[in-house]
Amino acid sequence: RTYTAGRRPECDLAFPEDRHVSRQQLELRVDAAGALNIRQVGKAATEVNGSRLPGPGSDAEVPPDGELVMGLTTRLRCRRVTLELCHSRLERAERHRLRELSTLAGAKVEKALGPGVTHVVVTAAAAGAAFTPKMLF
Repeated sequence: RTYTAGRRPECDLAFPEDRHVSRQQLELRVDAAGALNIRQVGKAATEVNGSRLPGPGSDAEVPPDGELVMGLTTRLRCRRVTLELCHSRLERAERHRLRELSTLAGAKVEKALGPGVTHVVVTAAAAGAAFTPKMLF
């Protein structure tokens, strides 16, 4: 899938308050190996780790822990993180769907909370469950 970044609210990464960013500045894609690739489609300046792209139609790979600058002031720190999901009190069909979606996203699913878990997945029925300090969604 290709994502968009720019000033327009319809962009996947929208920066409507930054007038130095083009309405649609970039297209972003993650390849099969997990690398973040960008294509500049807008006229405003784009930099990757301090190197300015020549202009619209330019492609670049953003390195792990790379910095992406759009316009004059919008800075993004790009980090690659493998999601590790832990499920709690999910029905069988919900667990199956979670595994399907996590496979598409390159995430791992665990049955128990461990040190690498980044998210805990719960349903509304589990509202009384004890929550962990992990991020919840």
